[in-house]
Formats: sequence, C-alpha cells, structure tokens
Amino acid sequence: MSAPSPYPPELVRWARDVSRRGPPGGPVGGARVLAGFARNRSCGDALEVRLTLDGDDRIVSARHDGEACALALAASAAVCAVAEGMASDAVVARLATLSAAVGHGHVDPADPFAPFVAVHPLPARHRCVTLILEAVLAALAPASPPPAAGAP
Repeated sequence: MSAPSPYPPELVRWARDVSRRGPPGGPVGGARVLAGFARNRSCGDALEVRLTLDGDDRIVSARHDGEACALALAASAAVCAVAEGMASDAVVARLATLSAAVGHGHVDPADPFAPFVAVHPLPARHRCVTLILEAVLAALAPASPPPAAGAP
C-alpha cells in the first residue's frame, strides 16, 4: 500500500494532467511560437514551455514538457492552462499569483493556483513550483537587439 500524498487532490490532478504536454502543432496563419527553458541546477529539473501567439499577441496555445518532479510538472500544467487565452503582456502579472501561493501561503481558494499553497511550508520545494515561471519569462523576453554595425 502506498503512502497518502501530502498534497491536496487538486495539486495531484495538475501533476497527472498531460493535456498540454508535448510540442505544439505548427503555427497557423499569423501565429508565432515562442519557447522558453528553465533548469533547476540543484535537482536537475528542466522545463520547456512553448507559447503560440496570434497576431494580437494572445496566447492561443501553451504547451510544456521536460524532465522534472511532480510539483514542477503540476505547476507547468496549471500555468499552461491559465495562460491560454490571455494576452502575453498580462500573463506575467497573472502568474504572480502562483508565486504568492507558494511564497506567502495564501491565495483566493477559487484560484487555479490555490492548491500550490500546500507547498508553502516546504521552502526546499518552492523552486520546483516557480521553475515554470522562469521558462515563461524566458519565452516572453524580447529578443536581444542585433549588435550595431561595426560594433566589436
């Protein structure tokens, strides 16, 4: 018999959710795909997120993949579900709720990130949950400008 999970059922459900796992389909029409990657060097978790944006910079598809623990994969599934349909510039502010759930231990119980409050008393696991935020920020970061002509 296995030990019961220390996490709420909603968090376990996110960990098992594979509906947004794997690569996205190709961009359609004026859509573009942005990718971001993050690694937790202390444990080896690695996550990639691919955001498909339409011509209005609205996220029409959010996919994640990687080799990571159940908490990191649960957070990735939740973030991708929440991000779909949002304007890209609104996503970062919205994802601050996940960081608050973990770091401060409180969030509106109706929020999809509420199950992650269970991780608050486990500081060693906070980065597992917030790793996907790094990947999303990397995907949404503006590309570095090309070097000026004649620059060293």
